[in-house]
This record gives sequence, structure tokens and C-alpha cells, in this order.
Amino acid sequence: MELGEVQHSGERIVPGASTARVFGLIGLGVGVLLGLAAALLTVVLLAAALGGPASDRGVGLFATGLFGGGGLSIAAVIGVCGLGLFLYARSRPPSHQSIQIGEHGVAFEIDGTRTELAWVEVDSFLCPPSAAPIYGIKVAMPYRFFTVQGKGATFEARGMPNLEEMGRRVDEAVSAHRFAEAVQKLDSGEAVEFGPITFTAKGIRGFSFGLTEW
Repeated sequence: MELGEVQHSGERIVPGASTARVFGLIGLGVGVLLGLAAALLTVVLLAAALGGPASDRGVGLFATGLFGGGGLSIAAVIGVCGLGLFLYARSRPPSHQSIQIGEHGVAFEIDGTRTELAWVEVDSFLCPPSAAPIYGIKVAMPYRFFTVQGKGATFEARGMPNLEEMGRRVDEAVSAHRFAEAVQKLDSGEAVEFGPITFTAKGIRGFSFGLTEW
């Protein structure tokens, strides 16, 4: 397939196993915090055991070992697992991703695997509006990221320059073909679905309101 003149393009390098890296840091942080709390508890219990009556000292030392030592052990396990996950994620090679948008379609490449799609071959274009807090007000920020699916492949575009322009171009091109296809189906008497709404020759049906005739 020929893309024609490339109108927009972008690329990014994604750190390897970025999600695992985040969870690893979270686990390490939780382990450290639990370790500090367990160490403080151990000191308090030990001081109480040594400063209390001699008859209760054995019970106090047992409680110190049980709760303080147990807490330190749990913290160590969580911290070591988090550190191991982080080091594993850090060792993974980064992912190189790029996208090109032309007159006749879109092409994207992930780690050397290239997929080219004519506009009619795009199975799905998703661009959920993300909410950005601005002075405490939630404002819809479209095209902060979008995904393109086709031929069994999926590309997620985010963190690239001109992202909004790329999203609008793909949206317009895909919508034009979808609209023409929908009109053709309606003319032939078929129903057309757009999410929860269904268009038919008789009217519109959706949102549990039944049929609204033209």
C-alpha cells in the first residue's frame, strides 16, 4: 500500500517494562516504610519489656520477637521483591515506536515490525478524552493519546510532538470512510451501530429509549 505524501509523523522510545518498573518502585517504597515502622515497633516493645517487671520480661521479649521480627521479615520480603522487579524492568531493552500518517493511510512500526493500513483497513480508532485538572476544574483534553488498530496490530500514540494534529487527521480520514459506509448500509436497508446508538431506516434506537422514528 502506498501512503502517499506523509503529512504527519512521530516517534518515541519507551523504557522497557515501564509498568513493571513502577510497581517495583512501589514495592520497594512499601518495604522501606514497613521496615521503618517494624523497627520502631521493635524498639518500643523491647524498651517496654526491659523496663517492665521481671516476671513479664519473657512475655515482652516474645512479643518483641513475634511482632517486631515478623514485621521486619515481611518488610524485607516486600522490599526485596520490589527491588528485584525494578532491576528486572530496568534491564529490559527500550521499545522504539514510530507512526506515519499519509494521504491514503497510516503506517506504524514497533521494534522493527511495520504495519501499513489504508483508511478502509483501520478497524478501530480510539481517542478517549482525558481529564486534566486546571485550577480544580476538570477540562476535557482530547487527543492526549489515541490508538489505531488494524490487521491484528495495535499502536498507541502518546508522548509525541504534533499529537493533536495526528489524532485529528486520523479521526477525520477514518470517520469519512465510516460515514460513507454507513450511508451505503442505510440505503440498502441495513442497521448501522455507533456505540450504544443504532440507526435504521425507520429511526434511531438506543439508550433503552426504544425506537425514535424519523
